[in-house]
Amino acid sequence: TIAFIIILVPLAISMGYDSIVGVSMVFVAAGLGFAGAVLNPFTIGIAQGIADLPLFSGFGYPVQLVCVEYFRDSLDTPLCCQSEKTS
Repeated sequence: TIAFIIILVPLAISMGYDSIVGVSMVFVAAGLGFAGAVLNPFTIGIAQGIADLPLFSGFGYPVQLVCVEYFRDSLDTPLCCQSEKTS
């Protein structure tokens, strides 16, 4: 995650945004990637094993949540970044 900050902060500044926007682009993407890993055996498989649930049970609900979150963030991020854009 930190390696992408080196790439995205100068990119955000060259597009006219603040450096905080570049950092937030990295962390929002990392958070969505981790939360959206509905088939990741380390997040879902181990947690369901600890909870004594069948492996990957209830698969539809996390997929629906990820789709809603991707749609919301794809609309919300540009709106939030417009207020941070420098002239």
